Amino acid sequence: MAKTTTMDRNKIEAWIDNVNASSNCDRLGKLILCDQWPANETSPLTKNSCFVSTVGVADKIFANATTSVLSSRLPRSLDRYHNWFDAIRTVGVKLERNQNILLTAAGTAADAYCRRISELFSIRCVVLTPIAADKLTKRQLRNLGSGDSLIDNIYCVSPEKLPADQLLATLADTVFGLSIKKNGNAATALWQRLDAPSSDRNTYALRDFTLTDPAEHRRMVDAGAIDWMLMREPAEPQVAFQSATADRSIAKTRRLCEINSSEYLVHWTRAQFGPWPEQTEQEHLDDLIFGLPRSQRSELASLCRIVATQRIIASANLVRGSTPVVCFSEIPLNEIKAHTVYRQHLQRWDFVPYGIGIKRTVLEKRFGCKRVIYGAEDCWKSLDRHQQPLFQLKTSTDQKIDWQQEQEWRVVGDVNLKELSPEEAVVFVGDEKDLQKLSHLTLFDLVYLV
Repeated sequence: MAKTTTMDRNKIEAWIDNVNASSNCDRLGKLILCDQWPANETSPLTKNSCFVSTVGVADKIFANATTSVLSSRLPRSLDRYHNWFDAIRTVGVKLERNQNILLTAAGTAADAYCRRISELFSIRCVVLTPIAADKLTKRQLRNLGSGDSLIDNIYCVSPEKLPADQLLATLADTVFGLSIKKNGNAATALWQRLDAPSSDRNTYALRDFTLTDPAEHRRMVDAGAIDWMLMREPAEPQVAFQSATADRSIAKTRRLCEINSSEYLVHWTRAQFGPWPEQTEQEHLDDLIFGLPRSQRSELASLCRIVATQRIIASANLVRGSTPVVCFSEIPLNEIKAHTVYRQHLQRWDFVPYGIGIKRTVLEKRFGCKRVIYGAEDCWKSLDRHQQPLFQLKTSTDQKIDWQQEQEWRVVGDVNLKELSPEEAVVFVGDEKDLQKLSHLTLFDLVYLV
């Protein structure tokens, strides 16, 4: 490493010798320091770097072709980008067939999904971690040992930490670009790769203009990228949940004017980011990668899940303290349009027209539902422990949001809908076509908010 002092390199070598001597590992588990990429790859980006891995991992990289996936980060609503997941699943199928090594890098947009398809398709995966020389520790070297897992590790040690996307684009034999935002990290990495083409290095650019700007895609193809297009049949999204009441009567549809909105407290559903309650992150990734109906996370999908499972699961998210609660509002259903708002800090809409209304008297007597206590910071400290789950600041910290307008009530713990009779609740939607999707899931009357 030209820019690293001799002492720095000697220290790394001494640590490696110490780890090798103390671990009693066989040849495959011994650490090795390489002055260039184990596949004999050199580039201006890595010429002042060294690579630390086990001998076994270095041998695998030298003997096999490597493939990486580059992508800009997707928005939080991952279920809307099924084409992206179709593409990464296709990469997994290709690698399963040709036995290439999947090369990913810690912290990149596609990293978690690459690691998961490695496990799903039994693909050998190597995780490349860029580290600045002065941040490398002996403990990190001890963690490099090769085990039985399909996922191995290799460190790229440099005077300064190198950009992970650019390392992947530089070192991999084949690169798949899935979602490329102009001037983003992935775009910069791909353009550097395309500006230094090699006859045996393929670069695929996914043709999907919901993910990459058409002009940017055309420029990459003109510069030598392979125009990659997935063929898929458009499908109507299906409801992902089975009815718990399939053998019973179907819900009636009622007009909003037929019910007394003031009788109900309303639980509004929102788009869900990440796993459902009681679902693991791994299960969520699998739903996305395989395009399963239950990967949908819209307001409607959240509502379908609630009525199908007949339970509103309590959560402590965005609530002071750690006590899970279910939130309701006494804002009448006919006033929803005046309260629908986008919360920039949460990247979501509040008071969208999907949810369930339960009669207030039932919630109070059967579930102990109580009004939220709005106050300033000192109010929280003055409350008894059993009252603290009901606390909410009057305004946001920047004073721009008046939380009192939400007219919130709370139930501590889950709300079991099995305890309700059909006339004690209604399910409401904001799109008439969604009524059919819900009709077989619930006994409660359905209300379309015109």
